[in-house]
Amino acid sequence: MSTVDRAIPLRANFIAGSNSPSRGTATLIKFAPATGEALYRICESNAADIGDAALAAREKFAWWSARTAAERSAVLLSLASALEQSASDLIYILSSEQGIPAALAREHEVPAALQAIRYWATRILHEEGGARPIASGGLAYTRRRALGPVGILGSATRPLSSLLHQIAGALASGNTVVAKPSSLAPGLGLRIAALANEAGLPPGALNFVFGSRAGAGRALVECKDIALLAFTGRPESAALVRQQAAAVGLRFYAQSGGRHATIVNHDADIAEAALATVRGAFSPLNEPGLDVSQVFVHASVAEAFAEKLSRTAELLRVGDPEARDTQVGPLLTQGARENFERYLAAGRSLTIISPAAGERPTLAPEFSAGFFVAPTLVNGARLEGISPSGPLLHQETFASEKELLDRLLLHPYQAGSFWTKSLGAGLAFAQRLPFAAVCLNAWSLPDPYHLGGGAKHLGSAPSDPWDAFTALQTIRVKI
Repeated sequence: MSTVDRAIPLRANFIAGSNSPSRGTATLIKFAPATGEALYRICESNAADIGDAALAAREKFAWWSARTAAERSAVLLSLASALEQSASDLIYILSSEQGIPAALAREHEVPAALQAIRYWATRILHEEGGARPIASGGLAYTRRRALGPVGILGSATRPLSSLLHQIAGALASGNTVVAKPSSLAPGLGLRIAALANEAGLPPGALNFVFGSRAGAGRALVECKDIALLAFTGRPESAALVRQQAAAVGLRFYAQSGGRHATIVNHDADIAEAALATVRGAFSPLNEPGLDVSQVFVHASVAEAFAEKLSRTAELLRVGDPEARDTQVGPLLTQGARENFERYLAAGRSLTIISPAAGERPTLAPEFSAGFFVAPTLVNGARLEGISPSGPLLHQETFASEKELLDRLLLHPYQAGSFWTKSLGAGLAFAQRLPFAAVCLNAWSLPDPYHLGGGAKHLGSAPSDPWDAFTALQTIRVKI
């Protein structure tokens, strides 16, 4: 480690209710996306660090799982209140460390996180088991039992709400938690840990470890004290982690997206569809792992839609994510911007629609080293083999429903939106779409039943997250 690196502040893990320095020496640097400056270092947690956190969770499991649903609910509601009172701190972390515009953090991400906690805190108050008579005058009844320490691998997309959805679900079910936030979003984990202490969550019930997915994440998968691994992120990453979990016999739960397709029919409200598509496709707050870069437009309205789309995108304000009027912030890393630029350079078959496509916007001097890129609209199919993240949207045309359906079946689309003025025709066509979730005349509509998850991929996620965090137990009683 260089002398310069040592001068950058180091943030410790959070284990058993207090800060816990790593047993190793490896560290990662967290950079500010808007300025490129080094903010602080986090430890690259090793197997010993993960073991310490898992042991703390294991030791607290018996006590926490024995609390009544009402007792666990009260603690989670207290945590939600503490988060709500610290909303300004969370918004600052989301904008300064994640590049998420403050307005989006305030209006969407923080409220979604609070909703996730309160959803789980109240749901457990209404869960009931079942009972039935059995032979010899006996009685069998079923109940949900907690699993043990749950390992959570967080995502850099929707880093607050998706992480808290998993944490709240695990804790509400009576499990304890070892959470590893994305290495690109460690500051949120530290703030959540402090607020959990204030809310009365017992030490050891919620622990945070930091590091990369390949390092600390792999150690978490291989830890023998973990009963379930909950993952949020891209499908290709989910597939890899699932293989690793299967190799050690670890129960695995993934919330992972695929591709999202916006479909604009010939009778759609062009202006409304264009506005919603621009806001949705260029938002940093889409579902984790969901590729939102494609819109299919009926050939009869394709030219008009492209023009409206371009004009709408030009009005987006790119800049300082902490400014109240910013709509598009920077990408998370320098590498993400370079990958974005490589994608456009490789896309010889793509026709640029937007004037400033792919350019590095001219901003104030303090943001000259930030990871900004202009919103980009192109005509043409998405290139395979490169997965850029950033403000990019491909427009393709279709002439008939059959042609569109045939093309959609070629790739693992998981969600989408369909725009039409005919509700009846829209409902009929939506049922033919090969999507797990479809929105009519809206980019997305929040569903508290699937908070932080949305489209499911790889068959790793049950339809109800409650099934992931608990196991059914049948008890037979001789009366």
